[in-house]
Amino acid sequence: MSSINQQESTTQELQERLSCLQAELEQARARLTKVQERYELASQAGRTGAWDADLRTGTLYIDPLLRQSRNIPHGQTPTLTAFLTAVHPADLLVVSQAVSAFLRGTTSDYQIEHRNLLDDGSVRWVAVHAIALRDKDGFPYRLVGTETDITDKRNAELALQIAKSELEQRVEQRTADLEQINNALKKEIGRHEQARDNLRQSEDSLRRLYLITIDRTTSYAEKVERLLALGCDLLQMETGMLSRVTNNDYELLHVRSPSPMKPGMVLPLDMTYCELLLTIPPDQWPLTFVNIGQSEQAYHPAYQNFRLEAYIGLPIIVRGRPYGTLNFSSASVRNEPFTSTQKGMIQLMGQWLTTELERQQLEAEFRQSQKMEAIGQLTSGVAHDLNNLLTIITGYSDLLTEPELGLSGSPLRYARAIRDAGHQVSELTNQLLIFSRAQEQELQILQLNEIIIKTKSMIERLIGENIIVATELAPNLGNIKADPVQINQILVNLAVNARDAMPSGGQLLIATSMVTTDNDATIIDTALLSPGQYVLLTVSDTGVGMAPETQAKAFEPFFTTKEKGKGTGLGLSTVYSIVMQTGGKVYLESEPGSGTTFQIYFPTMASYEVVEKQEEIVEGLPPMAVGHEVVLLVEDRESVREFVQEVLLDAGYTVLVAEDGMQAVSLFNDYAEPIDLLLTDVIMPGMNGAELASFLLDLSAGLKVLYMSGYTDAISLQTAHPGQKHFLHKPFMPHDLLWSVRQALDD
Repeated sequence: MSSINQQESTTQELQERLSCLQAELEQARARLTKVQERYELASQAGRTGAWDADLRTGTLYIDPLLRQSRNIPHGQTPTLTAFLTAVHPADLLVVSQAVSAFLRGTTSDYQIEHRNLLDDGSVRWVAVHAIALRDKDGFPYRLVGTETDITDKRNAELALQIAKSELEQRVEQRTADLEQINNALKKEIGRHEQARDNLRQSEDSLRRLYLITIDRTTSYAEKVERLLALGCDLLQMETGMLSRVTNNDYELLHVRSPSPMKPGMVLPLDMTYCELLLTIPPDQWPLTFVNIGQSEQAYHPAYQNFRLEAYIGLPIIVRGRPYGTLNFSSASVRNEPFTSTQKGMIQLMGQWLTTELERQQLEAEFRQSQKMEAIGQLTSGVAHDLNNLLTIITGYSDLLTEPELGLSGSPLRYARAIRDAGHQVSELTNQLLIFSRAQEQELQILQLNEIIIKTKSMIERLIGENIIVATELAPNLGNIKADPVQINQILVNLAVNARDAMPSGGQLLIATSMVTTDNDATIIDTALLSPGQYVLLTVSDTGVGMAPETQAKAFEPFFTTKEKGKGTGLGLSTVYSIVMQTGGKVYLESEPGSGTTFQIYFPTMASYEVVEKQEEIVEGLPPMAVGHEVVLLVEDRESVREFVQEVLLDAGYTVLVAEDGMQAVSLFNDYAEPIDLLLTDVIMPGMNGAELASFLLDLSAGLKVLYMSGYTDAISLQTAHPGQKHFLHKPFMPHDLLWSVRQALDD
């Protein structure tokens, strides 16, 4: 009996133990399943498949992902031979040699990248890693490895190589173009010097013209005003004008006249002297008329409208194209003809204006070339910053969209991090767009410290890590009036100049301060500075410095100490030209072996109210602007279109949506009710935003227009209707969108 009880007890213990083992087995299976799932997810994420080959039996195992990438049907059992014969014929020899060395034991593991030629004819790049299991005699009996699809990586590397080659070709071409520009400028300078020699031998009026043209202390605009005054005085004429042809219009640039004509006035070309002048052969320039009322020219609209009696004019041809005219006129009758000296004077004025305008155009092209060259050097630094920001954006986006990752952070915090990173990306791209764009001078009230702070990171990328960039910015700095892009160009040009002077590294210091020219012993040679307050920009380096003879020519065009092909000699002359246009002055201090210091004085502006107003706007967002009007939204990018539509609908607007200009015209014609606002992207395929707005405004003059674009200079808005200049820069926040829509509707 006891034996039976003992057996029953033993059986029960075995059953209990069996149950425990089964439970542990189930847990192990669950863990195995979880591990397998993780393995499959990791394989998919890395596009990596595993394989296991038994060399003794010839059997081969490949996982599902590798089977899929190799296009092997599920019913087909792969063999090791078929697996290896997929290697592209061009890579077969290299792969065979690597496999042989691996099997012989020459290498401990097998790592190689090669192409596979699949049955469907497609070619895929793969990276293969493998290890071998060997018996006691060192012979391999089993191979285990992974295969990763790197086709996209290889294609990207190839595209990068092609882009690099194209960039190098463009740089070479640009260098050749700059050499041609240099030669052209040298020829023009030679012509200018010849004209200067002729002027020295002329009468008093010609000497005055010469003094005007060589004066480096006044701006181009001031010189033109003095030229017009000189011409009116010499010719005894009432009105002098320099004008410009733009499309089919005629714009007055500089005017010296007792009449209401002012700079900025625009007339149709067929009403002006320019239209008549351009029909006259060059050998008959300048065109002159005395007592116009008695000649057939009285029938020309220009003379009928302005009731002129005496006229002398010359076309200005810049780089082979009509730029405009230089002309003098009077409503008084002139009793004697124009003398040869007077005609020669007008021609000399025209020659100087032509040379100066061509120089300005070439300088603008060169500055743009310099900026694009600098952007090329900035590429790696910008890519680094963008990749960091994109890591934040994509990382937090995955946390929001894949909760199965198991991370329990705050979704609101993730969203804010994405938004902040997006703002930083926007600031970075805007900085590059502003720096690279080509445009005419646009004077604004500026805080110099703000520009230096924004430009510092760009300068650090540009000059390299072996140079320390330090700043000493004075608080409560006065405002200046200048073009922000040109101030940016000054900083970059001086930074590049300092970099070249410090090949082994050093320090670049950018400092600002307020100075007064009255009896200030610390200011260098301020004899040419008017008394008053100035904002002083100081840029100094610890480089090799300049000898006195080099300093004397530093600001001259085309003067350079660099070897041929390494510099154009226009960097510092560009800085000088920009500073002079702002009404400022630039000074240079340097000694060989002791570095170089540039001091630039900008006149201050009494514009503190403007700054205070801007600061008040930044302090808080405007209230949400809502409405009930009908908005026609035109945007070719679907994701942007959906975002704008959703924001406007939530704010109470009725929204009609079109993806291009033609669809927008169709919606506009078919919609029964009046449409209050056209909200359109500027750059679109086919009909652009300005063209669409112009077309719809002809149909409905009361239509309001709001443009939006990712370009900082609002490309193509030059053709927009006058008054329709509301513009919203991408990227924008919902607040910005609603506020801009409300402003456009209420304007």
